[in-house]
Amino acid sequence: SDLQERLNLELLLGVGYRTVQDGAALKAVSSEVVAKYPESYVAIELVADADAMLKDWGNSNSILAAQLIRHPDDENLLRMKARTAEAQGDFVQARVTRQKLFDNGKATSNDYNGYAWTALFDDKIDAVVTKAAQQANMLTHNGSFNEMHTLACIYANQGRTAEARDLLLKAMAVDNLSEPNSSVWYALASIYEQYGVTDAAIEAYRKVEKPEGRIYPTSTWLLAQARLKALGSS
Repeated sequence: SDLQERLNLELLLGVGYRTVQDGAALKAVSSEVVAKYPESYVAIELVADADAMLKDWGNSNSILAAQLIRHPDDENLLRMKARTAEAQGDFVQARVTRQKLFDNGKATSNDYNGYAWTALFDDKIDAVVTKAAQQANMLTHNGSFNEMHTLACIYANQGRTAEARDLLLKAMAVDNLSEPNSSVWYALASIYEQYGVTDAAIEAYRKVEKPEGRIYPTSTWLLAQARLKALGSS
């Protein structure tokens, strides 16, 4: 129908604005689309992206809150809420939201991994976080770089250096890496810190490259910058 075609065009336009990081234009088009199609996941996602670019989350927070009152167990909405909480640096809220997916039996390895990864940002690593990272690995049968890397970072943070190193080597093998990439350098730096070799840790943290374009609040580079600052070497 004409209506469907118009929607598709507007969504396409929105995706284009998101690609070129034009927050204001994206906000205008996504607000229009979500007003017409309040249940559309794509439209809500575009509103959230616009808000993240403009660092003003009023719109997406209220839309998600309203939708979750109507559909409290909707896994797509819960994942979006977790991501928008992360974008706002509210890692506790992100984990609380993902916990609902765990409780509903709807969580994927990605959900468990996301839950565990955020704990590195607000230094809230506890038994629940470790278990989530382990669960993510079990669900991927220890075959995914991201999940193994997260667990390695958590083990390193806890001083479980032998297990961290072992996982890191396996993760590199899974991704066919002959040299460490930025993610691996971060984990290695964490291990060096535990061994008390601060110079090596600083050198490794500095090898974590700044991402091009938009820097997400869950970026490994931000973790590395925080550690460099803590070590008096930013």
